[in-house]
Amino acid sequence: RNNSMETHTSLVSKLLIVASIAYPIFVFSIFPNWVIDDAIIGYRYSENLAMYGSFTWNLGEPPVEGYTGVLLPVAVAGGITLGADPFVVSRWIGIISFFLAWVLLFLTFRLLHIRDMAIALILLLYGTTSVLFTHATSGMETMLFITAIFFSLYSFARFLSDGGRGKSALLSLALLLTSLVRPEGVAFSGLVFLAALYFQYKHRRNELGR
Repeated sequence: RNNSMETHTSLVSKLLIVASIAYPIFVFSIFPNWVIDDAIIGYRYSENLAMYGSFTWNLGEPPVEGYTGVLLPVAVAGGITLGADPFVVSRWIGIISFFLAWVLLFLTFRLLHIRDMAIALILLLYGTTSVLFTHATSGMETMLFITAIFFSLYSFARFLSDGGRGKSALLSLALLLTSLVRPEGVAFSGLVFLAALYFQYKHRRNELGR
């Protein structure tokens, strides 16, 4: 009977995980094409960077910072350089970020040995949260920032699971990207970095005391 219950639970969790990825795919396929005003402001910086090599609002004038973070407008500028529409580039960055965040959540929970049913329910909640669809398609960096935070947490979990001996390069990369997406990412990355240093210090101190 226990084996039957475990098999049933495993099947249900797998179905929920499939639903958590199938539902957003369907939503994005029918979601309207739109963009908010702030994203259009960022496009101007991206276009000036791509076409003139100047990360500024008006060419030849003192720089004015009208963007939130550096990473998204630079990425959009890269797309413009390749001949892509900034609207399309920012939209796809948002959508891809949505699914990358899903993957990072899954990997983090598996790394932490969370039960399959709990993972499935959390992923289903994430995949059906309507406001995330708005963020992913708005042309802004919000979804990218969420993904960067999840990347940092996953990298930090791997760092801890390895006893602080390895995976520091991955963690450093994640914290750097998080800092570049939004200014508050610097504060978040600083806290995670200090926590990593403290863990490494405690771990090495315990090893020396043996």
